Amino acid sequence: MPELYDPATGGWSPAQIDGVRAGAAGVRLEDGRILIVGGRDGSMALRSAIIFDPARYAFAAVAAPMAQPRVRPTVLTLIDGRVLIAGGADGSGPDRSAEVFDPVPGTFTPVGSLSTTRLGTATLLPDGRVLFAGGETPDGAAARDVELLDPALSEFSAAPPMLTARRGHQATLLPDGRVLITGGFGLDGGPVADAELFSPADGTFGDAGAMRSARADHRALLLATGDVLIVAGRGADGALASGELYRPSTGEFIDATLLHEPRSAAAAVALAEGRVLVAGGRGAAAGPLATAEILTTQTPSERVHTSTTLAASAGSSTFGDPVTYRAIVRSVKGSPDGVVQFVDAGTRVLATAALVNGVAGVTVSDILPGPHAITAVYGGSAPFEGSQSPVVRHDVGHAQARATLTVSPLQRQYSDRIAVEATVFPPNAAETVTFKIGTQVLGTYPVVGGRSQAVLPLVGTTGIGARIVIAAFNQARPSYEIYNPARSISVLREDARVSFTAPTTVNTQCGSCSTAVVRLEATVRDISLAGPGTDQDPGDVGTSTVSFVNRATGAVIQTVAVAADPKDSRVGKAVYDWRVDIGKTASRTFTIGMAVGNQYVRNSAVDDVKVKVVRK
Repeated sequence: MPELYDPATGGWSPAQIDGVRAGAAGVRLEDGRILIVGGRDGSMALRSAIIFDPARYAFAAVAAPMAQPRVRPTVLTLIDGRVLIAGGADGSGPDRSAEVFDPVPGTFTPVGSLSTTRLGTATLLPDGRVLFAGGETPDGAAARDVELLDPALSEFSAAPPMLTARRGHQATLLPDGRVLITGGFGLDGGPVADAELFSPADGTFGDAGAMRSARADHRALLLATGDVLIVAGRGADGALASGELYRPSTGEFIDATLLHEPRSAAAAVALAEGRVLVAGGRGAAAGPLATAEILTTQTPSERVHTSTTLAASAGSSTFGDPVTYRAIVRSVKGSPDGVVQFVDAGTRVLATAALVNGVAGVTVSDILPGPHAITAVYGGSAPFEGSQSPVVRHDVGHAQARATLTVSPLQRQYSDRIAVEATVFPPNAAETVTFKIGTQVLGTYPVVGGRSQAVLPLVGTTGIGARIVIAAFNQARPSYEIYNPARSISVLREDARVSFTAPTTVNTQCGSCSTAVVRLEATVRDISLAGPGTDQDPGDVGTSTVSFVNRATGAVIQTVAVAADPKDSRVGKAVYDWRVDIGKTASRTFTIGMAVGNQYVRNSAVDDVKVKVVRK
């Protein structure tokens, strides 16, 4: 059962959840809610997801399921607010696939697959890419493999491997954009002390020295001071109570506060005023722990008071335009050091910057359209208290995008194909485009590099005549105003062939009778079946009708819908029982024509047939 910790009271309270979710993964959404995905209920891996709303203190199910069932997946929130879910196990074994959850419609969308199967770390880089580093292979070994995911393109790409193979390690994004990789189990199965740094600028790993203790299944947290707290884990002799700090400014590891009891695979989260909550995990005897403790990395009373102000280069802007935020942190005892987080609406961190002479500045251009309340949050450092600026209001408007649509040819029979090409600029303005005629969707395709091309059949479009093809661009986060382009095409009837397939001689019901029931039966074939070399795009003859015509009078006897063959929609039949009266004559011959209509066309005297009614 989930539990909630209240830092103000230091108390725990249960949160009721339906079902069992062992091995689930959770992540905080931009609006403060918590998304929980997958897990295992008994032996069954789950595809479902739930969302916890702290304001209502309640869980709600996500209507759409994930694309794959997952146990122990990797989850993180992307720059645009969507959530990446990758890897894990699908019930039958490790899974390589990845998908993205969009909180706005509440849907999951596949985004490709990792090249190798592993349970490792995923780190969101400042440019929006995701770094996957190392992890546990299906046979339980440590891996060095590294991949990068570009969520905008849904593409995974290989990167140079880590210096050390490791599983059960930690990856921590530093304020300068580098990623610190610490600890883990090595190829020999034992914990390692080696650390390394990934540089997004050149995509390589460099040596970061050795930790004070070899450890795996530990936790590494970026503190408000810019240092990284590394705590707990499993050493060569079991669970650890030790902790240490990594200081990016000097590149050194130093001893830090000890835990009250050893623990590994614990949960850890940074609280206010330099405190860290460490909860659960496994203890010295490898059994699960129900205890928790608070680490204090700095005593508030020992620190110097600070004040923070924030200024923006503009009060309003258009999405994509650069906006510069400048924070100044002041104190009575010199210029504070450390880092400043620029936060939107109190939850979403837009950027982090280091203080230089008490000043930190960032330039951002990816703030989503709408009203925003920006604050600068200084987390403090060893001698200085943290502080927060007053709110700066900033309105972001939608950017304008240009779109085009090309359709070829502009005149087609209803089952033929058309080639469509839609473009949009800027190229990242939309992720997909839906081609449709009226409400009839022809298909949805990805937009790559601002362009999407497809060859689409017109089967299923409503009606014959002038029709409007529309390219409707879809945005995961509506940041652009896009006028959906349209083009007019002419949809013609499909060619057909028709033949009479009922008896052509019919008797009256008796010798003195003058009436008879004439079975009128027409077999309709799509032109692609009747003449394979003439049309490569078959239609559905179930969209056609046959009008049986008395050629002598020109009167339509009856118009009948064609029933397509369930096994082959290129052929079908139209049947009507026609009651005729031959009067006092011994026989009478009728010339029957068959006019194919609706979404097909055929009306030729070549197809006419003579039906003779003979007195019995």
